[in-house]
Amino acid sequence: ARGEVPWQSALRGVGGGRVHSRALAPSGASLNRSTWTGCQCKEGWSYEDATCASTCCNPDNDTVGEWCMVKDSHCEDSDWGYCRPAGLILGNCQDSPPGWADSEGDGCVQYGQDHWCTPDGKQGVGWDKEWGAFSDFKYQDHTAVQACCVCGGGGDVKKNCADTAGWSDREGDTCSEYHFANWCTSDGRPGVGW
Repeated sequence: ARGEVPWQSALRGVGGGRVHSRALAPSGASLNRSTWTGCQCKEGWSYEDATCASTCCNPDNDTVGEWCMVKDSHCEDSDWGYCRPAGLILGNCQDSPPGWADSEGDGCVQYGQDHWCTPDGKQGVGWDKEWGAFSDFKYQDHTAVQACCVCGGGGDVKKNCADTAGWSDREGDTCSEYHFANWCTSDGRPGVGW
């Protein structure tokens, strides 16, 4: 059974502050990045001894990867968050089967938010090796790698969908922002970025 791995408590940003740790090579910054929860990153920021000229950086060699200071701390429930990998756009993908969960009831959102898998189908930094393989949690003849877009699986979204012209939510976010932040799925459920 999976339990909390030590770095997960750090991800929660206890007390709203940045917890320093770990080591992964920087992967190049790009503009308009967001966190895994879909919160927009500040461009050009500093925190204690860390400085970033773009949006997402890894100045402390954190093994979880790039992080950023967020524009809205209420969005992230902290003043910082881990960045969604550059180029990870799940907009043309739908988890398949929709609503899939593994044998312990954990779904695709959990796999993405807790970094249990990578977009190319490998075990992520949040996956505890003691849990075994993804196949040990297979359900409905699918593993997360087969079912979840965030893990490199899923299926194509139906192409016959159109946005309502001019729609925005009460905070002014448009369909395009929901799409690129992965706040929702094509079938109306919360997305991995929500």
